Amino acid sequence: MKCSSRWVKHFKSKEEKEKFKERLAGSKEILDALTKILEEDYQASLGRSQAADAYKLPSWALFQADQIAEQRSLRNIMSLMRL
Repeated sequence: MKCSSRWVKHFKSKEEKEKFKERLAGSKEILDALTKILEEDYQASLGRSQAADAYKLPSWALFQADQIAEQRSLRNIMSLMRL
């Protein structure tokens, strides 16, 4: 199974890495479900940041920065979960 090296970089031995990869592969269905939830959150954040009402916010720039940070974090997490 191919996964990001970030999942296993903290393991010392090859055996530990392989054992973890096996457990991770067994969790693929759960990770896929969680990815769908995070994708919904990502799309909601995009919608909020592009909504016409957002431009009326007195702190629009801070709101946009927050939304962009949320979107970046969600993309990073989702990329880890693609096995």
